[in-house]
Amino acid sequence: MGWCLGPDKGLVKPDVTFFMDINPSDAKNRGNYGEERYEVENFQQQVIKQFKKLAEPNWNIIDAGQPLNSVTQQVQSIAVNAIDENKSSINEFETI
Repeated sequence: MGWCLGPDKGLVKPDVTFFMDINPSDAKNRGNYGEERYEVENFQQQVIKQFKKLAEPNWNIIDAGQPLNSVTQQVQSIAVNAIDENKSSINEFETI
């Protein structure tokens, strides 16, 4: 997995990261699913598995299978909280 993280070395570390998690079976029921060559359920299950290995403690894992307004409220709440927490360090950056 190191090869996957390598290109990010030295970049600014994000204040917040969202991982929209959805069961591939549920994603399949959404419009336009399957039009991309990577939108195959088995492949998507493997992708999710690998992303979960990469997940860090500061990642916010959102259940994207919820109604859109619930997902939106969670993302907005977390984003506003992150902005408030980082106001005092607006010009300070950590790197990956």
